Amino acid sequence: MSAPSSPSAESGLFPIAHAVIRAPDLDALLASVTEAVQGQLGLVRCSIYLVDVNSLRLKLQASSPEPGISGLSALPDDLPLDPSQSGPLQTPPDNNGKTSQPGRLQVPISDPEGTLGLLVCERTPAQEFSDEERELAEQAASLIAERLADLHADQQASEALRVLEKREQKFRSLVENAFDCIVVYDRNARILYGTPSVTRLLGYTIEDAVGKIGLDFIAEEDRPDTVAIWTSVLQNPGVPFRLQLRLLRKGGGFIWTEIMLTNCLDDPTVNGIVANFRDISHRKATERSIYRLANFDRLTELPNRSFLISQLKHSMVDCERGEKSLSILKIGINQFPDLVTTYGRAVSELILREVVFRFQEQLDEMHFLARAGEYEFVVLLPTSKAYEASRLAYRLLRAFRNRLSIGHHNIRVRISIGIARCPQDGTSVEVLLGNAQLARVHAKPGGYAFFRAEEGDRLLKRLAIAKDFSLDLEQGNLAVRFQPRVFLEDDTVAGFEALLDWQNSEHRDVSNQELIQVVEDSGQIRALGQWVFAEVCRQMQWLAGQGVHIKAAVNLSAMELVDSDLGQWIGRTMATFNVPAENLELEITESAAMTNIERSLKSLRDLKALGLHLAIDDFGTGYSSLNYLKRLPIDSIKIDKSFIDDLDSEGEAAAEGERMIRSIVSLARGFKLNVVAEGVETGSQYRAVKEAGCDEAQGFWIAAALPAVEIPAWLQNRNKTGAVSAKGRD
Repeated sequence: MSAPSSPSAESGLFPIAHAVIRAPDLDALLASVTEAVQGQLGLVRCSIYLVDVNSLRLKLQASSPEPGISGLSALPDDLPLDPSQSGPLQTPPDNNGKTSQPGRLQVPISDPEGTLGLLVCERTPAQEFSDEERELAEQAASLIAERLADLHADQQASEALRVLEKREQKFRSLVENAFDCIVVYDRNARILYGTPSVTRLLGYTIEDAVGKIGLDFIAEEDRPDTVAIWTSVLQNPGVPFRLQLRLLRKGGGFIWTEIMLTNCLDDPTVNGIVANFRDISHRKATERSIYRLANFDRLTELPNRSFLISQLKHSMVDCERGEKSLSILKIGINQFPDLVTTYGRAVSELILREVVFRFQEQLDEMHFLARAGEYEFVVLLPTSKAYEASRLAYRLLRAFRNRLSIGHHNIRVRISIGIARCPQDGTSVEVLLGNAQLARVHAKPGGYAFFRAEEGDRLLKRLAIAKDFSLDLEQGNLAVRFQPRVFLEDDTVAGFEALLDWQNSEHRDVSNQELIQVVEDSGQIRALGQWVFAEVCRQMQWLAGQGVHIKAAVNLSAMELVDSDLGQWIGRTMATFNVPAENLELEITESAAMTNIERSLKSLRDLKALGLHLAIDDFGTGYSSLNYLKRLPIDSIKIDKSFIDDLDSEGEAAAEGERMIRSIVSLARGFKLNVVAEGVETGSQYRAVKEAGCDEAQGFWIAAALPAVEIPAWLQNRNKTGAVSAKGRD
């Protein structure tokens, strides 16, 4: 620091300059300077104000001696930045721009960037300061300004040093206590340094690791990949390389880690290859869990259908090239829903596990076993030789000769197996699985069957039907027609049966029976059933708006009958369209009712509680017994069309048909059930069922199925010919 002039001891500036230069800090500077200026100018008081950066005002920082002894008007401890605007200092500036009053001299302390403070000199008696005194005060203010700048710079440097030391200390603490590990290697992968977290992660102390080759701590299976990565790291300074590998723990075992390797050999502060390690064992465990959930069945722990499809697609590639062949064994547990009904879900799950155990006893490493459905399994055999597939199928069937012992139950389980081979029976996953399923359908319970080529066309047709019907159902390209039923006693209208009308130009030859079977197999039957019921209710609501109130019968499939939500959605639909329950009848086939009798009984009772009429359709073709029949809460039975057709036969066949119908009528009377003859197509059939005692009839001889919009006109025409009521009778 240089003074504004070269003072001598006699000039009076030297003592002031000496006080300024020797002051080690701000407090010492203020104290020594005020004392020196006071002495050199013969003052009664010397004060220094400094700018407060927060309030932007001048604050009294030092005074020598203490204020209040000069006899002058006292200055406040807090002044505006421009002292001329304070009360006691309102004397206009003199010719040199200095604001003062007799006995008081005020000199700004400033540098090129602005005002730093104010030097105030006071004397008594009050008299003007000479020019020499003013110059000395200004030189003192200039020295103070320079020293303040030096002290500020020193303070900043000291603060920066403290920040740097604090950061270094923090960095060291972070490195030493970091959860992740940092290891530095030399060019030859020898360990030079490691953070303390290495001990926590692997159990080795730093002393154990330093000097050792890093490859020795890596699982043997991961070493080849690590060596390849290491070569790339050496060739690419500064480029980070990421890899996952297993590190060996002290005492045995390993952990999965994710490692970032960076070549810092050219960095003189590091001079090594830096590796950042992170424990990802938990992430790997989560990935394995997700993989198992996505690809394995929870109950049996077998590969699931998704995994099966993936495996099949992989195998198909080799089959298409002609390099390998393959057989698919599609296995189904016969009547498994009945087992669930009889023994409950918990026992059924134990049955499935025991079934899988018996499968696995007959299989080896060349076989792939997967669970393909609720009670369906698939075995992949890496050969298409028929005798190999037959031999395996026979072993699997033989495993179930003895009953399964589940708790205190001894349960008979029978399976059937369908076999399809690649490439003989198909080279796509869908076709091959479909062919195996068709073969299983043709296999007898407890037996197996190979797919026959002539069944392929049938499968393709069914697939086309399922695809086109699904599209029409989604787009609403379906319709419902209503076939009338009449009372045989007086030929009046009893009601209508709702029939699905699928008018697809590509499938004109598909009967409703075949269509329903395809829809059931494709899993669309519930969606179709809900659409049909809602459409029937909508049409009935429209007819009611026209003043025509009809009774309508709607068919339920076996799958709908065991739907636990059946009663709920039927009730909601009736309420939506304001259709009374007494105007609706639900028809089920006896085979559907008997497939799962306990579940069927519950559903039928729920429907009956809604006030719906219930009927058994196609009666006489199923396997119901009188014991079951009396348990079903039904109102009507419908005699199957096959018995009606016999009435137009000749000789004994016609007589046998009539006897069968009379027997059914007699049985129905015993249970107080209404009897409907369906499929009446001739006048002779009409007369025969009437004479046999049937209550109602329907068929083409009476009327074909009608769109809802034609019903009012048809009923009006019937009334003209003597029909009693469009609503039928109770």
